[in-house]
Amino acid sequence: MNVHRWRKLEATDQENYERILKIQTLQRRLIAKTEELNEKEHLIKEKERLFIELKTILSRQPGKEIHQHLQNYKDALKDKTGQLKQMMGELKSAQDQNQALKFDIDRINSELQQMKQAYFARRSGEDRANEQSRGMGGMAPYQVGMPPDGNPLSGLNFISRDTINLSLIHI
Repeated sequence: MNVHRWRKLEATDQENYERILKIQTLQRRLIAKTEELNEKEHLIKEKERLFIELKTILSRQPGKEIHQHLQNYKDALKDKTGQLKQMMGELKSAQDQNQALKFDIDRINSELQQMKQAYFARRSGEDRANEQSRGMGGMAPYQVGMPPDGNPLSGLNFISRDTINLSLIHI
């Protein structure tokens, strides 16, 4: 407001002049308070933004539920580790049993081979004894795989290699 045109009022109308001065001071205070209010609103908005950021950060932080889940996972891991150790022990005992059974199978197979050799030796000895007893009667000893006429591919007395192998398999 232009006070200078009211200078005449300063001397003549003191009351109006004081009102004008009071209005001017109030306007200055109002402007100052408005600026202060704007600054405080800006600070409040900044604090609200920071509050929201902190709130989102805290929401990402593990809570009590996460600690409970973590404890549950630790307990489950401990149980599974115990089960794994137990299963490893069972596997080891099964492997040991498997090795023992393989050893037994090898031992039984060797005993079977020895029994077969003993059987064939006894059988060949009996066959030789029978041939010798027949040979004394004037018969010539019989050759396995060779027919009497000398032709290896003729006759019913021919024994092939496959027949011998098949006969050994069935024994």
